[in-house]
Amino acid sequence: MENTLNSFYSKIYALLAIGLITVAVTTTITIANYIDKIPLILAQLGKHPFIFSIVFLAIITVMSGFTVYLANKKNPLAFAGYGLVSIIFGLYLSLIVPFFSMQDVMTALLSTVAVLVAMSAVGRFSKYDFSKLGRFCFNALIALIVVSLIGVFLHSSLFNIIISLVSALLFSILIAVDSKEIENVYNKAPKNADYYAAISSALQLELDAINLFINLLNLLGSDD
Repeated sequence: MENTLNSFYSKIYALLAIGLITVAVTTTITIANYIDKIPLILAQLGKHPFIFSIVFLAIITVMSGFTVYLANKKNPLAFAGYGLVSIIFGLYLSLIVPFFSMQDVMTALLSTVAVLVAMSAVGRFSKYDFSKLGRFCFNALIALIVVSLIGVFLHSSLFNIIISLVSALLFSILIAVDSKEIENVYNKAPKNADYYAAISSALQLELDAINLFINLLNLLGSDD
């Protein structure tokens, strides 16, 4: 059973690696080809930051939910949906990354990888029941989203630093919680532990990792 569970984890981390590579490639290609236009795009988006935040959040939520739905139905389009979510994240990062130094970007990237590996190991091998912590993190995430949207109108550097710090801590914990949840998903239906079942978990871990990276980048950039 343990070997089969390890195989399920391997499927998830393989999909996660593909997703994160897709994000990185999309970000790099977009910046390389449209670096001169990015400030103009941000200038337009900056006129309606609240609307942009709501639209982006809605797109990611809908696409992620639809991808999970397709995966539950074992529809091959679920893999396309997973790839599309990764591309959308890559496009979003291409609007952010150019305004940070290469040192900050690399530090945030390496820190994200380190936290992802460490907290995934905590979730994978810990005997602790993360269910209550998971519910707390979910409620905290909802509250954080609401507060962050309100913060769009405040234009406060201190407020942004606090939000980024709390967010980074929250998504670090969520990596462990979501990693532990993989075992629960497997135990409920071990015969269904295929690549379709792996998509949902890989997508959740990717969302955790990308959000962690963004908030670490914001924290590092606040010192500049």
